Amino acid sequence: MFRLLHKEEYQRRYIMMRVIARLVRIPLVILSALTRNKEVNMKWSRPIRWRRNMFAIDFETVAAGDYWGVRDFSDIWQIGITRLSDGKTKTWTVRPLARHMEQPYWEWYEYKKWNRLTKMEVESAPTLPEVYREILHFIGVSGILIGHNAFGFDKLAWEQTLQAHNLPLTSHKWMDTKAEYKKLYPEKDMGHRLMNMVDRYTAMDYVEENMHDAGEDAKALALVMYAVNVHPNFHSIKNWEVR
Repeated sequence: MFRLLHKEEYQRRYIMMRVIARLVRIPLVILSALTRNKEVNMKWSRPIRWRRNMFAIDFETVAAGDYWGVRDFSDIWQIGITRLSDGKTKTWTVRPLARHMEQPYWEWYEYKKWNRLTKMEVESAPTLPEVYREILHFIGVSGILIGHNAFGFDKLAWEQTLQAHNLPLTSHKWMDTKAEYKKLYPEKDMGHRLMNMVDRYTAMDYVEENMHDAGEDAKALALVMYAVNVHPNFHSIKNWEVR
């Protein structure tokens, strides 16, 4: 288990620092060093205010066979979404398309990596078309979806899966925490996985074998967003690339 620091905690720290800085007239960036944040520089930017149409999103996929060679990412079986304005998370487990369900259970990533019998667990799950209206009720048809590796995987996987099910695409724009993190730390040895950002910016203990659940990963990504939004060393979210 792990302890979560919600967005209210980061907002409270930010407000506290601003008040103290005004009282004692010392630079805010110096006070930032007193928080859990691990790096400090002089590029402070005002945090954004989370809107109700901004979401952290994560998917779990079958990922069988030559997955990255074939690049058929229409195999989503779990969707996790956290609304950043209030931290509310919803998770949907769905039965993927027949061509993905035909893959033997030992070819599914969850079995190869964790010995999980996920194929058996989703056989009786609803299909994506059966829950899509509920998903749209939560995220709407426009706004911002933020994924870790969104530009390299999540955006494409979501669009391919919707198209494969003959479902309409929405007008959401995407942001990518991995892409922004790599701009700050381009060195490969820094590690650019979600786990690395969680470890660097939050007090959450990311135990990988307990994760790889779309809902839990969406929550973890939301915590990262709350943290980097007030972090003195991370460039403003207002300036992030949007696709």
